[in-house]
Amino acid sequence: MSKTQAIETNDKNVCTATNWITTEQDLLFDLKCLIKEYYVATFTESGENLKLSFENGQSFLISVKSCN
Repeated sequence: MSKTQAIETNDKNVCTATNWITTEQDLLFDLKCLIKEYYVATFTESGENLKLSFENGQSFLISVKSCN
């Protein structure tokens, strides 16, 4: 979460979904954390990609690209 904007209210600063921004790298890191909960694999970060290697020889390369 590299950029956020705070909205001043009477109670506190609030970050809403409409002004919350994430980067491709932040999202990739979050996906890595989630995937680790479900799969036993070796995770290797290579540049803008995440490589998953399983003990049975399978490998997958995951990348995240912004659409806009």
